[in-house]
Amino acid sequence: MTMLNDILDFSRIEAGKLELDNQQLSIREVIDDVLAIMAPAAHHKSLELASFIYEDTPEDIIGDKLRLSQILTNLVSNAIKFTSYGSVAIRVMLEQVDDSDVHTLKFTVTDTGSGLTSEQHSRIFNAFSQADSSRTRQAGGTGLGLAISKSLVEQMQGEIGLDSDLGRGSTFWFTIRAHPIKEENVLFKPEPITGCHHVLLYEPQELSRLSIGHQAQSLGLKVTSFQSLDELQTYVENHHNYDLLLLSQGDDRLQRTVRIAESYLTQSPVLILAMAGNTNHPETLPTGIHCLLKPVARNKLLLAIQGMTSNTLSGTDVMQPAKAVFEKKLDILIVDDNQVNLKLLETILLKMNQSVTTAHNGFEAIEYCHQKIFDLILMDVQMPDIDGLETTRRIRNINNIYKRIPVIAVTAHALPEERKQILQSGMDDYMTKPVNTRQLVTTISHWTGNSVQAPDEPTEENLSRQVKPNLSPIDVEKSIKLAAGNQELAREMLAMLLGGLPEDLQTIEESFRNNLHEPLLDRVHRLHGACRYCAAPRLLEACLELETDLKHSAHLNAPNIIHGVEEVTRAIKELLDWQRSKEAEAIA
Repeated sequence: MTMLNDILDFSRIEAGKLELDNQQLSIREVIDDVLAIMAPAAHHKSLELASFIYEDTPEDIIGDKLRLSQILTNLVSNAIKFTSYGSVAIRVMLEQVDDSDVHTLKFTVTDTGSGLTSEQHSRIFNAFSQADSSRTRQAGGTGLGLAISKSLVEQMQGEIGLDSDLGRGSTFWFTIRAHPIKEENVLFKPEPITGCHHVLLYEPQELSRLSIGHQAQSLGLKVTSFQSLDELQTYVENHHNYDLLLLSQGDDRLQRTVRIAESYLTQSPVLILAMAGNTNHPETLPTGIHCLLKPVARNKLLLAIQGMTSNTLSGTDVMQPAKAVFEKKLDILIVDDNQVNLKLLETILLKMNQSVTTAHNGFEAIEYCHQKIFDLILMDVQMPDIDGLETTRRIRNINNIYKRIPVIAVTAHALPEERKQILQSGMDDYMTKPVNTRQLVTTISHWTGNSVQAPDEPTEENLSRQVKPNLSPIDVEKSIKLAAGNQELAREMLAMLLGGLPEDLQTIEESFRNNLHEPLLDRVHRLHGACRYCAAPRLLEACLELETDLKHSAHLNAPNIIHGVEEVTRAIKELLDWQRSKEAEAIA
């Protein structure tokens, strides 16, 4: 697809038919988005990614966001491709301002890769040219990326060039001419962060340490940085004048970083700066510890710090779910095609005096977002017609405000690579179903900075240990606990599950019989999500195993898929028999 897009763009440029779509854009958001997309590839090679936007650079300009992103993506992608170790860094600076207030901005992408010879310099921006054109070259591509970038830069009245020596890395640079948005909005003026004035930063990578420190300082914070854990430990033992610890994952496994973070919790909350390529992201974290993906974006860093330092949670307070109340009333949009999931989240949030809008699919959600601005969106990932990832992308493009609104994925079952895709797609965080009140409160508080006292509910893992073995296909006690202690809500959600089972059974059997993979996966996924809130343990386990197998295999005739379908249909029929027996008992 990338190759086809390059060829189409090049054809339009050659024909003079590629026009720029100039609108207001945030330079920082463009760079943050590019680095977020490229982070997994960089972190897979253990490369450091960093960005520096110098203070005199305007925050917002008039320009073509898509094409500026395309240029930077081409340059960063090439830098990662030809760099085996070290770093890739984007820098932006103001070069000059003319009498008409047109700003010339210079962007540079610097890597520590193999560098280029003078012969390669002369042809690097030619169409269909590769820096390494030998048969043994390891990096692929069309050879059009830099030629397209050159043409786009020239359309932006700028220049593009290269500084490089063989064995010493490369710096690709380009300039663009653009008008800044109104003078009062050109420079970022941070508001003081309540409860946070001094942060400690542990980051072993020098460029990342400078970049993250620069971003924290631009938020008005005092930053004390450390290259080693020994330096950090020595400081902490002798000083107590800080409000938050930013702890980089570094080269450690994430679980070890969490254990290190726990050792500092007696002093302050800890924000772990985690690598984007993690395949072992924990489902839950200890109270007082949160994660933020690298490379760090300033807006997300601000939201994370606000959420962690505003006393959003009181870990020792034990309260009833109905009494967990936020300081401010939020407008929250819930998007889910499963009525059971919608009902539970809506009920919990309404009891906390929140304003709730529910959407049954992505199209409804997009329409609601055109009509009003929400403070936060809870988004199901797997939905028919338009999934949560695409819905989020479209909502982000509605206006500049929605680029900053937190969107939280709510998913019943996500494989490690799917969790990575969720966070790369523009969503800010994810919660795994069944979502309990404490998890919901923690997440909302974290991303909105809205203080609350949260109820101390048992987690699903604790519930499984507490509830005694039950021969019934429905664990009534656990269902009530999953419904935040609301018996009436538990009965209503169970009725929804049971009422949809005949159609679920028919769809699963017909999809399997007709070899229709996608409808089968969609139905099993929906049923799996509903089971997580209704405590149907055998059906839940069967759906979990079948959904996992379906995501790994497109062949429905595989033995494990056949067995999985048999187990799910058997569990559904068992539940329907249980329902009929209960109805018969009621009549008797």
